[in-house]
Amino acid sequence: MKHLYALCGISKQGHYQMLRRIEEWKVKESLYVGLILQIREIHPAMGLRTMYDYYQPEGIGRDAFISIGLYYGFRVKAYRNLCRTTFSSPYSRYKNLLVDKVLTDIN
Repeated sequence: MKHLYALCGISKQGHYQMLRRIEEWKVKESLYVGLILQIREIHPAMGLRTMYDYYQPEGIGRDAFISIGLYYGFRVKAYRNLCRTTFSSPYSRYKNLLVDKVLTDIN
C-alpha cells in the first residue's frame, strides 16, 4: 500500500484527511439542505442569495451555499412579464402628419 501512495504522490495521512473532509462536507451539506427546506416552507419564492444574506449560515461561503442549493434544484423559477408597454422597433414608426401642411398662426 505504501508504494501505491508513493505512486499517487500523496501520503497515507493525506488520503485519510481528505476522506474525513469529504465526510464532514457531506454532513454540512445535509444540514444546509435542511435549512433551505425549512426556509422554503415559509418563503417559497426566496432566492438562495437572499437566503444566505438573511441567515448567514456558519462555516460556509455565499458561493458554496448557492452551488449546493442549485445542485439540489432549489432554483426559483423566474416568470416573464407578458405585459409590454414599450415597442421600440424601428419599423413601427408613425408617418409625419405635418407634411404638406401650411402653418398660418400660432398653436
